[in-house]
Amino acid sequence: MNKIFLPAFLLCFFCMPAFGLAAPITVENAKQIALRHANINKNEISHMKIDQEYDDGIMQFEIEFWKNNIEYEYKININTGEILEYSQEHNRTEFTPISPNQDFLTTDEVKQIAVNHAGAKDSEVRFVKISQEFKYGYSSYELKFWHGYIEYKYEIDAANGDILEFSVKNYQ
Repeated sequence: MNKIFLPAFLLCFFCMPAFGLAAPITVENAKQIALRHANINKNEISHMKIDQEYDDGIMQFEIEFWKNNIEYEYKININTGEILEYSQEHNRTEFTPISPNQDFLTTDEVKQIAVNHAGAKDSEVRFVKISQEFKYGYSSYELKFWHGYIEYKYEIDAANGDILEFSVKNYQ
């Protein structure tokens, strides 16, 4: 019996990655994946929060961390290490108030900012939302578009074109 069990066990153990059955990644692996993607060193962040959740039928780590006034958030598949979703939000502490004769960027200009940031071409994306918001004494555009199976959401300052927030979610 033991002569059959050991070879069968070894065969299953070494074939697991080939069949997508690799061992789950660790919390430390997930941290490294997120920080590497954000191009940030561990000693540059001020705070990190990690939760494990089951979302859309997938076990995942939700990782949040801050560098300066930017909040980064990642959702990473526990079984594969794939980044499922990520976002950055600039937590502004000061805003330039809107003046009566304020010139704002056009929708075409903010669309180009978002598409360039996503690394895509105009002809490759499909916009589903573009709106201008006025809140807290400043104006911003909210955009949502698709590039293949990837959904992009942006908030862009209407006066200067700064990207205030963005998120990317892969539905493939």
